[in-house]
Amino acid sequence: MRYFKQSFYPPPPPEKPLKIQSFKDFFTFYKILFCTKFYRKFSFADLFKNFSKESFFIFLSFLSLFFLLHCKPKIKDKEDDKKTPSYSITFFLTIDNRDNQNEQKKYSFSVEEGSKFSKQQLDKLQQDFLDANSTGYDFDGWYEDENFSSEKITAEKLAAISISKAKNFYGKLTIKQYKITFETGAESSTVDPITVNHGKKITAPNNPTKAGWNFANWYKENNFKTVFDFERGTTQNLTLYALFGKAPTQITLSANTIDENKAIATVIATLTTTDATVGDSFTYSLVAGNGDDDNGSFSIDGDKLKSAKIFDFESKNSYKIRLKTTDSIGLSLEKELTITVNDLVEFSYSYSSSINRFYEEPNDGTVSQSVLLNINVNGDSFIAAPTAITGVAHKKYNVNTHYTVANVPAGLTLEVRRSTDPGNLPYILFTGKATAHAAANSVSDVTITFKSAILQNNSDLSDVSSKTKNDILISFDLEFFIKSSDVTFQEIKEYGSGRFSKVDSSDYATVVSGGETVDTGNAQFNKNIIASPVLGTHFTVNGLPANLTLQFVRTNKALIFWFSGAAVNHANSDDTTFTITFDKSIFADPPASNDDILGRVQTYKIDFVD
Repeated sequence: MRYFKQSFYPPPPPEKPLKIQSFKDFFTFYKILFCTKFYRKFSFADLFKNFSKESFFIFLSFLSLFFLLHCKPKIKDKEDDKKTPSYSITFFLTIDNRDNQNEQKKYSFSVEEGSKFSKQQLDKLQQDFLDANSTGYDFDGWYEDENFSSEKITAEKLAAISISKAKNFYGKLTIKQYKITFETGAESSTVDPITVNHGKKITAPNNPTKAGWNFANWYKENNFKTVFDFERGTTQNLTLYALFGKAPTQITLSANTIDENKAIATVIATLTTTDATVGDSFTYSLVAGNGDDDNGSFSIDGDKLKSAKIFDFESKNSYKIRLKTTDSIGLSLEKELTITVNDLVEFSYSYSSSINRFYEEPNDGTVSQSVLLNINVNGDSFIAAPTAITGVAHKKYNVNTHYTVANVPAGLTLEVRRSTDPGNLPYILFTGKATAHAAANSVSDVTITFKSAILQNNSDLSDVSSKTKNDILISFDLEFFIKSSDVTFQEIKEYGSGRFSKVDSSDYATVVSGGETVDTGNAQFNKNIIASPVLGTHFTVNGLPANLTLQFVRTNKALIFWFSGAAVNHANSDDTTFTITFDKSIFADPPASNDDILGRVQTYKIDFVD
């Protein structure tokens, strides 16, 4: 190549397409092709234009020669066929679980002759094989014989071994064992220590005993903070501590009464427990057993007994519960307790007629005194009415001293009266004449509020909401209305179970002949009614007990009702109500619509005395 050095100097680009016809032409073409930017004026198509066959073969010949001179092929040396031999190295790992059922695993890789284990190989042996299998086991090292009788090969020695042949190494993992010691304390029975394999559960020993005490549990600490869980696997040596305690001996309530009408979740009492264990803590619960009759009416919140219903003294005033206290070590005591409901001052009101209102009669502003509003009180008693009324046997209480009023129509006076017979209740009526008494002047908010002075014990009424009644009704200019002054039918047992009269008859005179007793009800009309009302046409009955038939008789502006037959079911729990619905056609001069009749539907009670 040194010979051609000068001749390879780049010539100027040719001015016209080349023709290769000789050796000299080829070198010129070669210089242009490899040593100049020939593409400034010529394309490859230009370079090969007008090639003759001879030129083409000359070009290929010299091109082949060029590659032979510049691309010397590598001649494979026979020594290259000689490779360094590699040997298989296997590590056998015996896993001893101390149960005569050993397991063996192996790990293999290759090492070239004369080489030592690489750091990567030793790291993988440690991490992927040994560490992956050794949790909870002890590893003693590697050996060259499977009986582990040869000299132990440490990690340092293993790294220094030069490999000259296939080799096996043997190691052994032996499961760890832990000693479990049981401390039972003075004056108690002892429990022998045990040995447990790694990860295995500890079998709870028989409970130790101590005179006069109850064994509670095993704890992890000697201050008894954490109960030991025998369901967890063991990973270390342990000492467990026995706790003894004495069961609670008493449950005490800070109070055992609750006022009636208190809201749900009212705190009734704080619970405390008597226990010989100093500083013990307790949990409380309502449990099944003797005396649990009324557990559902109460709830437990921490150490508080709370109400789970609103109690009414008049309905029930004594409740039984069964309460359990459990100390921190699981010892418990159950006790039956009684909670009493306090009868508070409570006013109640009831109209003497089913119309449940006062009404004008006659149509001159006068409020009829055929309807009264009776007043009762629980938790105290009314004093005798102090003020006499001219021409009236009953006496009255004094407004502003014993009660106050509001929203009374002009011209009327609300009075609270009472019979001189102490067994009778006070009642409300109106005197005078309303100044305005058209239908539009009807009111529904006449209000009375009682004061402590009306009660014998002068009870504090500040928290008694029922001392006020603010929905007393007065209706003016009522054209059609129906009322009932006797709305309860009571069973007469002497005539037989379920009976209300001795004789079954649709004739009232026959039923009461001979002075026989019959329990009746009535419906009173403010206007004349037809002479012969028909059941099913002029009124209908709904809800009568089986085997009872409603009988009736007309008397002026009223109907009197009684029963024939005997009710099939007649226990106290069978007490019920039924209704009578009147049609406008029962009036001699009927209204335009049934909706014009006040009290068109009347409700009656049936009281069985079984």
